[in-house]
Amino acid sequence: MPQWIKKFLEPRLVVRIVKWIITFGTGELTNISTIFHRLALLLLVILFARLQLSGGEIKCFNRNGGQVIPSEYIDMCVTKHYSVGYNDGDGSRTRSKALKYIFWLSYLFIPYSTLVFAEYILSDNRLQKPLPDASVQYDLEGGGATARNIAVETLGQYVGSFSRLLHSSIVINLMMLILDMFSLLSYYWLTNGKILEIFTKNHVSRDAVTYADCMSLVFPSFARCDIEVEDYIHGDSSTHYGCYIPQATVYQEIVTISVLLFTVLAVVTLLQLVYLCIVCCVPCVARSLMTCGGAVAKIYEERVMRVVSTGDLLALSYIRRQVTAREYNNIIIHVATRRVEEE
Repeated sequence: MPQWIKKFLEPRLVVRIVKWIITFGTGELTNISTIFHRLALLLLVILFARLQLSGGEIKCFNRNGGQVIPSEYIDMCVTKHYSVGYNDGDGSRTRSKALKYIFWLSYLFIPYSTLVFAEYILSDNRLQKPLPDASVQYDLEGGGATARNIAVETLGQYVGSFSRLLHSSIVINLMMLILDMFSLLSYYWLTNGKILEIFTKNHVSRDAVTYADCMSLVFPSFARCDIEVEDYIHGDSSTHYGCYIPQATVYQEIVTISVLLFTVLAVVTLLQLVYLCIVCCVPCVARSLMTCGGAVAKIYEERVMRVVSTGDLLALSYIRRQVTAREYNNIIIHVATRRVEEE
């Protein structure tokens, strides 16, 4: 087993990941959701590049002479759902619809990347500003313990300016959830409504005679193209072509992996959204964002709670993960003392 897999499966790390998921941690779960969305975007970039550069388009041949037919005929075959399929049964029509829709797969990159970009535009960067400012302050002071104390004090000065943080986080997560659902519905449309059958049917058991199994219907490797008399292409004669789709297996792998990824994204985003709504509506949960920082935070709890908003408590929970327990206590004391002086 590779070393990186052993490190990933380390019991202590697994326990931490499970705790993050169970407790809906505001910092870690947000990071996990962001990482998964970036992976999804990267996956679509790879998908788009591979389908565009691989050259594995549909190939159709004349059944008599074995000659490759013109691309215009292939476009007609893909468009005509009634004439594309493996046989003359119902499976032919089902497979032909999948054949027509599956070529839209790579173009999901365009709307999905637009939505991901919109997510970053809508995101509130007020929470991310204190950390860079504190880092700059640390560098200006030349490093060391004194510089770190000044940087921590800089973080404390920002507490009190995050009143809109909670609502903006809810909006962002709602947008991300809509993005995930859009992706799943897109794949539901591309697979002709058979997305659940892809995961419930046996992938190994394939029908090599009629190609009527679910995977062959959704991701057809072979198809038939008929140019009929009604098409006015070949005069008074009909022509039959046999078609092969070399990328059918690639489509199957990409769709399966993408649907699993987007499902995980939707679940993680939904958990984060539910947690933020609970923080917004239940005061004791919002209070716990600060008091779980230690005994000092509990001592100054009442003072801080009187002068900060729920968004500030959410910011404190994030800052707590970036500093030590002692530094966090100093921030709480600084906030409580500063607010008392202002009053």
